[in-house]
Amino acid sequence: MRKAADHQRVSTQQIADQIETFVEMHRRTIEAAATQVTTSGERSKDKFDAILSAMYHQFPGFINMYFADKNAKTLAFYPEFNAKGESMVGADFSFRDHYKKLLQEPK
Repeated sequence: MRKAADHQRVSTQQIADQIETFVEMHRRTIEAAATQVTTSGERSKDKFDAILSAMYHQFPGFINMYFADKNAKTLAFYPEFNAKGESMVGADFSFRDHYKKLLQEPK
């Protein structure tokens, strides 16, 4: 029993480490994208689309990612069209909690 418990503890720690690494890689990718936009100063839809596409190709789980303006209107969205075939560019996400938090803590 003790050996099984030790094995379970080690396995759990290994899984936790993998999850932490996974989340950290995704966080860094998002930060790199933000830095790329900030430092280049280019804020065109084409530039945003290229960044979102690159993020998706690196991490296929990155869907429904977007760039938005200060009013939470999307400037670019990946994938651009939803299941109904409607463009998500121009969608208003000001009702979302993360936008409300951003207004409170702009950093």
